Amino acid sequence: MQKLYKVLGPAGECIHGGGTRKAFSWSLPNGTPGEWMEAEGALVSCVNGLHLTSDPTLWMKPGGRVFEAVVDGDLLACDAPDKVCVRRARLEREVTGADLASLRIFTRGVHMVKDG
Repeated sequence: MQKLYKVLGPAGECIHGGGTRKAFSWSLPNGTPGEWMEAEGALVSCVNGLHLTSDPTLWMKPGGRVFEAVVDGDLLACDAPDKVCVRRARLEREVTGADLASLRIFTRGVHMVKDG
């Protein structure tokens, strides 16, 4: 299975979707994985469930944080190929430094892309 990630705000809050609902906050890892989070009710892509991505670059925002996530149970495919909806997941660790750079996410400095 491919690695899955969750992109969250500075305090661990969801920064995508949610509409007028109160922002959902995840249990963050702190030397050990975060607590298991679980969605209630029917899983419906982009409506109800815990949403994770295989490509955090598509969901990153200024001040965002990226976490590796693990799933317990089935994955429901979403309308976007990089996104899944699950009932139960937890955050294993925050992705920082060189690991973020390997995902093409740069949080400091000036970066330029050059052709070969």
